[in-house]
Amino acid sequence: MAATVVPEIVVFWDANYGGESWRTNLGYSYVGGHWNDQISSIIVVSGTWQFWRDANFKGVGDRSWILGPGYYSWVEAVGIANDTISSFLPISWAP
Repeated sequence: MAATVVPEIVVFWDANYGGESWRTNLGYSYVGGHWNDQISSIIVVSGTWQFWRDANFKGVGDRSWILGPGYYSWVEAVGIANDTISSFLPISWAP
């Protein structure tokens, strides 16, 4: 019997995994006032995640970014403008 992999991420206020962090396996249509437009680095522990600039999984032209498992020490290195993420969602549960 194979174990189910739960999607999981850790988001950070600052580049290089600094500042406050938040670990979750849930998607959020709005990250909340405290976290809105604050994310600068991300660790995707498992799964594939989609990120949006605006709440309710929207962005300018519905622009979004997809990241798989890995360490992203600076979101701008993968094309995400710093401090712009407002919503995110797991889209795949694979490791």
